[in-house]
Amino acid sequence: MDSLEKEVSAVHEMRIVIERAVQNTDCDYPAAHSMDTTWFAVDRDGFVALMETNEEGALPFACDDEQSDGSEFLEDLTTHTGRELELGDFEFPRPESVGLFGYASELDSFPPVCELDQETLEKLQMRDGLPTPYSRKAVPQKPLHIEDLPPNLQKQLKLLVFSDVSFAADEWVQPAMHVPCQMWGEGDIPVLDVDGRIKHIPEDLKADYGRRKQVLAKEPSAAVRKLPWWKKLFQD
Repeated sequence: MDSLEKEVSAVHEMRIVIERAVQNTDCDYPAAHSMDTTWFAVDRDGFVALMETNEEGALPFACDDEQSDGSEFLEDLTTHTGRELELGDFEFPRPESVGLFGYASELDSFPPVCELDQETLEKLQMRDGLPTPYSRKAVPQKPLHIEDLPPNLQKQLKLLVFSDVSFAADEWVQPAMHVPCQMWGEGDIPVLDVDGRIKHIPEDLKADYGRRKQVLAKEPSAAVRKLPWWKKLFQD
């Protein structure tokens, strides 16, 4: 009898949980990007990289959500440059084949030196959605420069310039420390930076994560606007 009462009680508690979940379906949950989004960025040298969020990486608000697989960008790039895009495992594009660096954020992939042990980081990643930095996966023999791109693609990258990052030198990149990004979570979201330390996003890069609508990225820094190729492309 005691066993039956326990089962009935458990079913009743589960029903309450489900009913509450149904009642809360219209709540305004924090904004978060869809998984496996492909986007593109420019470094301080004007080189271009293909970035894969997978499910763990931060995604800049300035990215075009309608092109989550990057196919239109890559098609325009290959048409304009004449380079042929090669496919790798599972038919994923090989960015180095068209002159792009390649970065990806991956589950259980962390900088070699971290202030927390891997088990703790994995728990933070799974439980709290800790945004981890992107690791470099591809290095082209002949890097593509932003000046090699057609005007429409140059315009898309205008707000995605990382003025203190070098794709050729840096094996890790944390976008959330450079531009406003969508992430899993809300409020003062901590991120794992490239030096292996947990940090808070700079105040000028924080967005209102309680809203669903897209927030535009800020204008690039003064340092970026002084770069010769930037002035030539965007300040005519």
